[in-house]
Amino acid sequence: MIVLAIYLLSASLLVSAQESVYTPTAATFGINGFANWGAGNWPPSNVGIPIVPQSTDPKTLSLLGEFDPARIQSTIQTLVNFGTRHTASNTTSETRGIGAARNWLLNEMMSLAKPANGSIKVSMPCYEQAPNAAHGIPFPVQLCNIQAEITGTVDPNRTYVYTGHYDSRRINISDYTNDAPGADDNASAVAIALEIVRILANIVGTTPPAASIIVAAVAGEEQNLYGSNFLAQTRKYFIRP
Repeated sequence: MIVLAIYLLSASLLVSAQESVYTPTAATFGINGFANWGAGNWPPSNVGIPIVPQSTDPKTLSLLGEFDPARIQSTIQTLVNFGTRHTASNTTSETRGIGAARNWLLNEMMSLAKPANGSIKVSMPCYEQAPNAAHGIPFPVQLCNIQAEITGTVDPNRTYVYTGHYDSRRINISDYTNDAPGADDNASAVAIALEIVRILANIVGTTPPAASIIVAAVAGEEQNLYGSNFLAQTRKYFIRP
């Protein structure tokens, strides 16, 4: 039924596109050489058919009300307090640098996952990233993601992923010693990741999802999306038993 619905929708979009051909207005160009797309008739109103938003399950919507602004702010401030979370920053201090930040995130995520009674697996996969001076990594570093995984019960190989990067940077990408608080880039997204784990931990033990879910705080984003690539490649070649 789903396949048939997708087929019919695709066919209707094709017919609609064939019946209504969009002719864009010629773009004008500014003194910087870039196109002034705002001067054209965009977005087009005569292409295809309107997409009807999928209705959201009321129970899912109710979960949005469980996000705690105070907890989000507290997480952001905690991450800021580590001074810098540059990918090449200190990894031995307990109070400063990316090492202290990732250890705190791992412990916090494990604590938040406890109500799930084992349904949420928390881990910190790492690898050694080779030096790349152009991207602000002057020497080999241990690059680690902190992630929580919930295995789906119906289609476990279909995975939904949420990430926020916990590393930070200064304008000078090579400065890995001075403060780089990174509150909105990207401690705020990491704070949301922890809230997702906290909220799901009270649900998935009794109502597991059909598909798998990964919630991760990744590193190396400011250098070259290293942590996200590590996660993506790991999933690409992952074969579930």
